[in-house]
Amino acid sequence: MNEGVAFFSKDRSILLNNDHFIQLMNMISGDLRIFTSNFFDIPEFNELVDFVNKYSVSEINASDLPKTEYQIERMAGSSVFNV
Repeated sequence: MNEGVAFFSKDRSILLNNDHFIQLMNMISGDLRIFTSNFFDIPEFNELVDFVNKYSVSEINASDLPKTEYQIERMAGSSVFNV
């Protein structure tokens, strides 16, 4: 699996992640000093942070889970990441 996966608690502490998650965060942000603890501070993930903020304060229907997806381009479009 070449996908980065991470699970966070409600207080945004990392519960579990794979190595690809950290590697892809570094590639997307362009900063090799990024760690899972500051994932929510990376500007490239603002859209995802807004999504989490929106749904973390409301009731979620288990049969209709919210979802989002967007793309981040790097190096003049030579690398595209689906988030």
